[in-house]
Amino acid sequence: MSAHRWRTAWRRAAPYLVPALVLGVAIALIFWRAWTPLEGERRAFAWDAIWEYWGDLQFQVDAVRAGELPLWNPHDRLGYPFFTDPQTGWLYPPQWPLIGAGLALGDTPYWLISVKVFLHFELAACGTYAVARFLGLPRAAGYLAALIAITSYPMLHNGFSALNWSFAWVPWWLLAGLAWARQPSWPRTGALAVTTALCALSGG
Repeated sequence: MSAHRWRTAWRRAAPYLVPALVLGVAIALIFWRAWTPLEGERRAFAWDAIWEYWGDLQFQVDAVRAGELPLWNPHDRLGYPFFTDPQTGWLYPPQWPLIGAGLALGDTPYWLISVKVFLHFELAACGTYAVARFLGLPRAAGYLAALIAITSYPMLHNGFSALNWSFAWVPWWLLAGLAWARQPSWPRTGALAVTTALCALSGG
């Protein structure tokens, strides 16, 4: 690819890639103890993340490896219909790469749950930035709005929780609704439907 094409591609991608990178770095700094190499300083996301979601992911990986669908979990609450629990994310597309990673690795390391937590903070931040820009606000306002969203008490207090996963899609749902209201079309109707489904299927 020629230098001119690279510059053209960068100009088109930069409005999306730069905010995603900047906000991703901010999130990594906020949760530095989840990945730090400093001895004795690394911490895991606690409560539901380690006691519920990690086990859910392990059960999904084990079931798929055995050629089964994880419909019934006999190991929790004396057995229950696993597919009816929204927190498991069985019908949630972003969960599927985590299951695939567990299969590929031959193990289900805890850091896969940390990846899921980071992903949803990034989704919430980028979605908030996108809404601000769609409304005509300057880039600085978009960054500020995104940082306020991800450092708000509800998000940080529930950093380990599936409650954040639904919330992370709300800015994208709002963006799809605003775009549809401005100029209704079938693609925008589809985007609104998809974001609504993701809010519902993500867990919280």
